[in-house]
Amino acid sequence: MELYLESSRLILRSPISGDSEILARERSRDFVTRYNLYRECDAAQIERELAEYDHAIIVLKETNEVIGCISVRDDDMRYHMDSVLLQAWLTEECAYKGYMCEALDAMIDYLFRVEGHERVAGQILSKNRASIRLVEKLGFEQEGYLKRALRNSKDEVFDIVLYSLDRETYLGRK
Repeated sequence: MELYLESSRLILRSPISGDSEILARERSRDFVTRYNLYRECDAAQIERELAEYDHAIIVLKETNEVIGCISVRDDDMRYHMDSVLLQAWLTEECAYKGYMCEALDAMIDYLFRVEGHERVAGQILSKNRASIRLVEKLGFEQEGYLKRALRNSKDEVFDIVLYSLDRETYLGRK
């Protein structure tokens, strides 16, 4: 997926040289790993992930600073469906300022209108109330709940809430 999208304050683009070091550093911080399915990583791990599935790098228009990432991969919970799973994060400095809502809104629109996917899904740690509020604001519906589904790098166990949004519902609202 070659990507370049603009919203009012952000650019969402395909990864470029040099992104892996920035992404590894920021994604390994406690703020990001606390409520994500990620563990600490290095640039080599990010490079492998960038080659394995699609990513949208979130960049502030004003400063050209990388502030986060959205990964897009096949939704393994569904079979013979054109469904993708999103996983996203922002730097702590840019959290709670509406950037993730803006980025996801642009990305979801692209995935439905340009890529033509049938469904977009997300898996959110049950304790991550901010992300749950965000996806519900974007129109996602809760589909399920997995108890004791993830152990993070600090040996904490979390439940995961499953959400999704289908193309017809999305386009009907727009």
